Amino acid sequence: MGDFPTPYTVGVKRLVEGDRDAMGVKQDSWAEPVDWPVMAPYPASMEEPRRDDRDVSVSSLAILGPSGHPNEPRDRDRVVVGGVEYEVDGKPRDWSQGPWGWSAGVQVNVKRVEG
Repeated sequence: MGDFPTPYTVGVKRLVEGDRDAMGVKQDSWAEPVDWPVMAPYPASMEEPRRDDRDVSVSSLAILGPSGHPNEPRDRDRVVVGGVEYEVDGKPRDWSQGPWGWSAGVQVNVKRVEG
């Protein structure tokens, strides 16, 4: 069997590690996005943090893409889906390590916190 089709494209912004400023804070930035063809971005399940003194909104997605693609995100990269930027949440999971004989692909969880 071949790989799954990748009808969607998201942007991956690679982490560019920066130097430390005068206060010792690292000045990281992210490069311009590169295209990553994916099988599907879909809402991920999660618990919304609740506090009486803070209004927080967390958006979370799981993105399924081909395993081994050169633009596959790493754990500190950012992903742009539909013009909205998300942070990669944890390490990408490669499901292609099984005995199936075909590439199941990777799952990258991303989130955006506002508030």
